[in-house]
Amino acid sequence: MKTLRPLLFAALLGSVLLSCDSSGDVIPDITMLPELRTFMDGTTEIEYDEAKSRITGVQYKNYYPNNVVLSSRIDYHYRVDGKLIRTERHNDKIVVTMNFIYDGGRIMRTDEVWDNVLIQYFTFSYDDRGLLKEYIQWQNIPEEGGNVPIVKNTFEYDQRGNLTGQKHYYGVKNEFHLLSVFTFSDYDDKVATDNLFQHLYFNPSVRLSRNNPGITTSANAAGLGKVTGEFTYTYNEHGYVTKSSLVQTDSDGEKFTNEATYTFKSNP
Repeated sequence: MKTLRPLLFAALLGSVLLSCDSSGDVIPDITMLPELRTFMDGTTEIEYDEAKSRITGVQYKNYYPNNVVLSSRIDYHYRVDGKLIRTERHNDKIVVTMNFIYDGGRIMRTDEVWDNVLIQYFTFSYDDRGLLKEYIQWQNIPEEGGNVPIVKNTFEYDQRGNLTGQKHYYGVKNEFHLLSVFTFSDYDDKVATDNLFQHLYFNPSVRLSRNNPGITTSANAAGLGKVTGEFTYTYNEHGYVTKSSLVQTDSDGEKFTNEATYTFKSNP
């Protein structure tokens, strides 16, 4: 099935897309704890410590034709002061470690290490509200002189702290070129449930919205190939989404539907 989703809704890119929690905690102050997300071709299950105060791991399963199931897991590790210091992703016998580097309460850089080798790193900047303003992805490319930026994403928000625009750039020889543009609008006033399940794997403390969008669009830099997505939601009595349906219409008028369900447990 064809699926077109911007970063906000991409599964933990290894994940979950509220504002950046300045304490560095992964769980914001919420009434219900996210437990299980089931979508058309997989599941995301979140595990907690005994006190239910922080995430200890996320288990992913993806289903493919011929009864093929691929599983992966991310383990969360914390400093003594409770800040998330690294995650370890286990998949196909490869361990990918994300080391988080703080300045005050915010993650400013993440190093991605594969089997003890630094593969790439990410740098972050935030606005005055603590919302993610920009991130840049860097890789060591000797032909271009060492560590060079290969990807940049910028973000814009409304007064409520909900993402309204995202621009995706690719880098060539230290210059950025716009590739894609995304917009988000028609937010409800409920908890941004998808964000609770899909943390950005390279900065899990970041949340790109407080509420749930009703309409999304994506297009290339020239405004071509536009895809429009329309969400409908079902909520529980606490205002959390228990079911979402996304109907995406591409530039040819063809429609694609993606549905997901969510379960929660009480936050003690």
